[in-house]
Amino acid sequence: MLRHTTKIKTIYFLQLTVILTDIHRSTTSLGGENNKYRFLPAQNILPLPSRPKHITYPDRIESNFDVEEAKQCVGWLQRVAGDSVPIEFPEERRKAMDVFYNSLKDGMLLIHGVNSALAPDQKLDLSKKTFQLTDNEIFKTSRERERIDIFLNKCLDVGVSEPTLFQIDCLYERTNLPQVMGTIRCLGIEAQTKPWYEGPQAWPKKSSELIEKLSRKPQKQKRAPGLDIGIEFNRSKVPGGPPAPTPAPARAHVAHVEPESEPVAVVDDSMNDSEYSIGPISIYSFFLSLSLSLSLSLSLSLSVYLSISVCFLISFFFFFLSFFFLSFFLPFFLSFFLIFT
Repeated sequence: MLRHTTKIKTIYFLQLTVILTDIHRSTTSLGGENNKYRFLPAQNILPLPSRPKHITYPDRIESNFDVEEAKQCVGWLQRVAGDSVPIEFPEERRKAMDVFYNSLKDGMLLIHGVNSALAPDQKLDLSKKTFQLTDNEIFKTSRERERIDIFLNKCLDVGVSEPTLFQIDCLYERTNLPQVMGTIRCLGIEAQTKPWYEGPQAWPKKSSELIEKLSRKPQKQKRAPGLDIGIEFNRSKVPGGPPAPTPAPARAHVAHVEPESEPVAVVDDSMNDSEYSIGPISIYSFFLSLSLSLSLSLSLSLSVYLSISVCFLISFFFFFLSFFFLSFFLPFFLSFFLIFT
């Protein structure tokens, strides 16, 4: 008898849990798909920004990598460093990128290249520990990154402009190898202008006339006072002609810059109230579920003291009584209270 009662209690408890879950879903949905507040797709409201054309994308890096230029950069660094055995580059682009990366990762060829462009009193002391190769992984990474950093600082001393320099991670983390080639090319062009440079002339010569033309400041043109078009008609000199018109002041042309728009959440108010309101069927279903849950909870509590048939009759009677009260008397009393208070 005790096992049978425990089994009935378990079934009632599971049924009550399912009913309460349904009540929670029906009350929190607030109309389900007919909800008034809906976020519209962002692409229909604000124009999406176009993808920035930056070189950090891997596909653009591989497309901008020139195998012949990489071969020229490494070959020039080898001849400056005194290496007699040239490094062979394969024709495939990715394999050529691997050879270029492995040749310059330790920074020694870069140090020899910038050292050839420095003045005799600014030469680097290659006998220091920083420029000594090691197999210890603890010091290997720090020394290689330090050599690349020294190379970039000395490029500024040689005369290479800062925007043409690459970052350390562009080479060491292999994020932008074409920028590394651009820095080496600028270094070679600047090195060939130094009188103490004794390396090969492998790069285009820097034109002195072009340098002077680019460094020359443009002269400001004086604007003639008067009309915007800069032409004045002196009609007073014509015999019997009308007097010259008064010149209009020059207008200042100010470019109109629109402020950047911020993304906003748009509320869709195109639906009627009947589309998202809860109708009488939803209210009565809520009352029905609540009455059923109350009757089941009452029968569960009385099942310990009474038989199953008596509990079923009491719960059935209480179900109709609670549903009748919640459906008719409760709204009546609430409306009466709201009207007279």
